[in-house]
Amino acid sequence: MEDISKKVVDHFRDESMAKEVQNFLKDNGINSWIELREDSYFVLALEEDIPRIIELQRPKNTISKEWMAIRSLPYGKYNLIFSILCAIVFIIYLADPNSFILDKLFITRRVGFLEEFFLGQYWRIISPIFIHFGFMHFFFNMMWMKDLGKIIENHHGPKIYITLIVVLAAISNLGQYLTIGPNFGGVSGVLFGLLGFLWICKVYEPDKNLFIPKHDFILMVIWFLVCFSGVGFFKHIANMAHALGLVSGIIFAIFYNKIWEKDFKKGLMYFLGALVITILSTIIEYYKMNQNFYFKIFL
Repeated sequence: MEDISKKVVDHFRDESMAKEVQNFLKDNGINSWIELREDSYFVLALEEDIPRIIELQRPKNTISKEWMAIRSLPYGKYNLIFSILCAIVFIIYLADPNSFILDKLFITRRVGFLEEFFLGQYWRIISPIFIHFGFMHFFFNMMWMKDLGKIIENHHGPKIYITLIVVLAAISNLGQYLTIGPNFGGVSGVLFGLLGFLWICKVYEPDKNLFIPKHDFILMVIWFLVCFSGVGFFKHIANMAHALGLVSGIIFAIFYNKIWEKDFKKGLMYFLGALVITILSTIIEYYKMNQNFYFKIFL
């Protein structure tokens, strides 16, 4: 008869506990035996099954595979530089909210339409994304920037990362300025743009592109919608920056993936979806502002 090597899995004084372990192993497709040795019940299994049993005994990892993949990515050189710049500006804000440095980062400080920009201060169309007005504002944005930014820099490259930051910042900042005026800051418009970009990339080529878990994406969408309520805390949210950032990210992804060439109908569907988001967001903000957008002062 062939000698089958058995190993001890565990032992108990109570036979019922030994049988519970045996049933658990059986449910997982592993044969086991119970032997009474002196005053204890020993659960035995084949030596070849021991590694599987050890794996079953380990605590289950509750982190989704998407987050595991994201956490394994390097932070990204440019993503780190961006985060450091935001941190430096936030420290300046904490030290002196009226600092001349902050004054140079707002989109404009004059009544005329982007006067400083047209006088050569071109950075102002981008720089409001570095300004944050509180700990929650700063840490929430940096938390998402860390993860969304590292996906883009590692999977799509530094050039796409930098281009996205510049394009999304310019469009979302300009849209917010024309809606409520120059007193705003934050990178959330860019964040929603990065989200929109990664979303379309994932939908179009699901096996090729990395994205955040579905429940986190839903959470971001809910946050996007709740911000438009304008109630209490949400009264001071830069909603047009969010909307135009999201829309710009979606459109950027359409051209980046050349969806027009590969599937015209799908590209058109994504584009029309982006257009609907823009129109609805503009209408909602228009009535929230009592039909009095800031850009009217230039007319």
